[in-house]
Formats: sequence, structure tokens, C-alpha cells
Amino acid sequence: MHGAIGSCAEDDACVQRVWKKVRQALTTICNGGGGGGVAEISHDFAQRFAEEWVAAWNSHSLDRVLAHYAEDFTMASPRIIAVAGEPSGVLRGKPQVRAYWARALSLVPDLRFELRGAYAGVGCVVVHYENQRKQLCAEVFFFFADDNGPTVVRAATATYAQL
Repeated sequence: MHGAIGSCAEDDACVQRVWKKVRQALTTICNGGGGGGVAEISHDFAQRFAEEWVAAWNSHSLDRVLAHYAEDFTMASPRIIAVAGEPSGVLRGKPQVRAYWARALSLVPDLRFELRGAYAGVGCVVVHYENQRKQLCAEVFFFFADDNGPTVVRAATATYAQL
């Protein structure tokens, strides 16, 4: 679906089909994981989370990366379609996502992220970063929360700028 809107910009029906898929994916992500409250997330938390998340990826330790997520979290990415062969672009649970990320790391052994920004929202954090190909990316993380604030990621979606 990379560039799908651009490839059908002159066709209103095509654009509507693409946006329908985007809405369906967001609904799946926002409803994924179930349970747990949401809370306003502080900018300090967002920054700390983003720094640790980028450091975890740069360490190439899947255990360190996966420590941020609930066991049954939902992950959506256009790269899942190509790398994991899942046409929906959505995976559920640590075992499925671990297999996908392990394959991705084997395909991109020089993977490296540079943090560009961290943005706080209600129940979510956006991490804006640049990858080793100088491609800008943003991931949205939806958190479970308890009385003490956000706990672990219940769902995430990745987005990528066109190179």
C-alpha cells in the first residue's frame, strides 16, 4: 500500500477504498488489547519512552524492545505486508511480532534510529525518528494505564515518509 493514495489520487473511488482500509486499521489498533484505562501522558514520559525505545532498537535486542509492550499487543505497519507476508499489515501478540521483527533485523543488520521528536497525547505517544536510510518515520503507541499513569504499549502503528 506504499504510496497508494498518490497512485490513485485522480480516482475518487480508489482514494475512498484506501481511506476505508486506513480507518479499519486504526479501529483495529485502537480496540486492540482491550481493557485498561487511558490517561493524559506527560511530555516527560513521552520523551523518556522515546529515548528508551530508540536505544532498545539501536541495541538490536528484541527482548529489550519487546519489554515495552503488553503480551497481546497489536502492531500495524505497511512493512508487515512485505516482511511478514500478512496482507492486513496487522500482527497480534508478542510471538507474531517477535518473528516479524527478527526477520526485519536479519534483513536490515545496520538498522539504526535517530530520535527527531516525541509527542504526548491522551493515552498515546508519537515517536518521530529517522532510520538508517535517512527516511523519516513516526510510530504511534497506545498505552494501557493504571492509577499511576501509562504502563505498557497495547497497540502501535508505524508510518513512513516516501523516500
